[in-house]
Amino acid sequence: MALEVRDATGRGQYIDHAQLESSSQFLTPLLLDLQVNDYLATRRGNREDYAAPNNAYRCLGDDRWIALTVTAEAEWSALCHAFGHPEAADDPRFKTFAARKQQEVELDELIAGWTADEEPFGLAERLQSAGVSAGVVQRAEDLFADPQLQHRRFFRRVDHAELGNHAVHGQSFRISGLEPGPLRAAPLLGEHSFDICREVLGMSETEIADYAAKGIFE
Repeated sequence: MALEVRDATGRGQYIDHAQLESSSQFLTPLLLDLQVNDYLATRRGNREDYAAPNNAYRCLGDDRWIALTVTAEAEWSALCHAFGHPEAADDPRFKTFAARKQQEVELDELIAGWTADEEPFGLAERLQSAGVSAGVVQRAEDLFADPQLQHRRFFRRVDHAELGNHAVHGQSFRISGLEPGPLRAAPLLGEHSFDICREVLGMSETEIADYAAKGIFE
């Protein structure tokens, strides 16, 4: 809205945006839980009220991990069968969601033992095919090799005066008939100062030279 007002009137807007007020809406369930149930939420890592297991587990390789989550009994059974441990699906300690939540520490240790010798990408495909929500915790090199990101040309290579040719993030959206960019690298500090002074601020060459002599552009 501020940009529209600027374009329409030529005058800018002052925007006061408070982080506390704008982010407190995300805490509403926790605030209500405290007010109504007298329950004070604390840090809980990857734990979620609606899922068990729900965590990232170490896999085979250097700092390789897989994230997986189970929200239904059918998913738990599918996970156990995919790992080759169908007997765990009927283990009284883990058979129901309530039981898994109660034994969550032991549950995480069990699954960590299953994933420790697994190659993460193949494991993720196997679990997904079985109907279990799972994905590799990807590093930067994995993102560059990701076939979906490659298909969407998410990473673009641009030439920079100091960094050389390097990759930058593209836009997450696509509009028919438009090249999403970015089409050029980020500018150097002060690279366009003179252009802005001339073309945007309407300053004369004499004024620009005077400011430059005073070190204002440094």
